[in-house]
Amino acid sequence: RGLGDVYKRQPNLRLAYAMTYSSIQGRSCLGSVAIWDTKHCKFIRRHLVMGLSRATKAVLVWIAD
Repeated sequence: RGLGDVYKRQPNLRLAYAMTYSSIQGRSCLGSVAIWDTKHCKFIRRHLVMGLSRATKAVLVWIAD
């Protein structure tokens, strides 16, 4: 069971330890990176690039809609 299974059961779940795009700039994430709300009208390509570039490996990136 992963985070995706939890999200499917509770679609309004927002994690308390999540970081915003402005707070994660200049950091590398050693664990997995989940990119949320990509269909939101305020989500732009810059957010996607920044979120993707925070992970140290491609397999650690998860795009959650």
